[in-house]
Amino acid sequence: MERKISEADWKRWRKLSQVALERYCEKALAKVVVVAEDDGTAHERYLNVWKLLRKLDRKLAEVFDNPRRSVAYAQIAQGVAAGIIKRSELAEFSDETQAIIDILTGETKL
Repeated sequence: MERKISEADWKRWRKLSQVALERYCEKALAKVVVVAEDDGTAHERYLNVWKLLRKLDRKLAEVFDNPRRSVAYAQIAQGVAAGIIKRSELAEFSDETQAIIDILTGETKL
């Protein structure tokens, strides 16, 4: 049986996801700049940027694509693991949600 996040925590996650998305994109763009300005030919740098963007896009999809209550715990845990959701922000969620996220991120053992 699927466990869905509470309505109150779902609303918190929907608001926080917008902040986390901006945070993720800022970090991603900073990485792209570093790779784009690295040594090598323009073509090599272009290919490296393209590879990096593919990798970053897969991570973005894990956290933000197709938001539903049934996958919210996994998305929040991925955001915590990616460093785009702060522990202080996680503290705004219910104790139950925090405990589930701790288990999913490996912070707490079963």
